[in-house]
Amino acid sequence: MAVITEIPCETAGVSFSLNGLWIIQEEAEANANAQTGQTVVLSTYKEESGSGVSVIYEDLTKTEGGTLVRLDDYVAGLQEQLKISEDYNYSCEEVSTEKLHGNSYETFKANIPKLGGTQQYYIRRQDDTMIIMIFTAFGEDTLEDVLSVVKPL
Repeated sequence: MAVITEIPCETAGVSFSLNGLWIIQEEAEANANAQTGQTVVLSTYKEESGSGVSVIYEDLTKTEGGTLVRLDDYVAGLQEQLKISEDYNYSCEEVSTEKLHGNSYETFKANIPKLGGTQQYYIRRQDDTMIIMIFTAFGEDTLEDVLSVVKPL
């Protein structure tokens, strides 16, 4: 019988149900590459495929533009950062609005042709915090497979 680990992300209002195939990174390791003002609250991946989930909270009081940053501008800036990343050669699809377990998110798909992967980004603002959830699918995993680990809190 598979052991399921439940990881709540209270600010995001969701939890993650991870079986033994998922490796959960330690907090210090997950935050090592975070930008100023960002806290990685969950970083997990499947060792055999590389598919993963990241949840990042960004404190807008510690960022350029601060609390005046609008959600649509934040999402556009994130897409631009991905597109100029020469290491991965991202292409981003159109932004749409989607409900995920009771919360409304701006969401878009980013394709990573150099690595044969796809990511789905979910971003929403809560007070002075941007909540960013990134679901990544590689190999035989689909985005739907990876998204299936998120549950309502």
